[in-house]
Amino acid sequence: AHSGLVSERSESLANDSGAAAREVFEERTKQLEKRGLTFDRLARETKRQLAAKKPVQIKIKGKIEAELPAGAKVLASSEEETVIQLILTDEGTRSAAIDRVHKLRGDYAPDKVDVNHTATDDLIQALRDAKERALGVR
Repeated sequence: AHSGLVSERSESLANDSGAAAREVFEERTKQLEKRGLTFDRLARETKRQLAAKKPVQIKIKGKIEAELPAGAKVLASSEEETVIQLILTDEGTRSAAIDRVHKLRGDYAPDKVDVNHTATDDLIQALRDAKERALGVR
């Protein structure tokens, strides 16, 4: 009899916590949208960040006579050294954008999991009661 109550109580708690999480999510979404941070804007910005590039300067000893790769340019040159600039993918920004996409899609488990001990306490009490009945203590 107790296990049915525990199961019903656990299910009720799960439903209540799910409804509370949805309510919190909806309220946060409303607050973000009030400040102009709509889902569409976040998606556009994230898409832009997926294609992020950054300039990288490299010093090379000596003067370069060879043809540079596409997108590279000489910033400074002397007989001793040459400074060239390459435009490369910004992997840090791209990685953060990919992570954000997965978070927005809900692909990750929550960062924090709240554990409600009420159902566990009920289960422990039900087990104690069953043990006492089995031993004839009550």
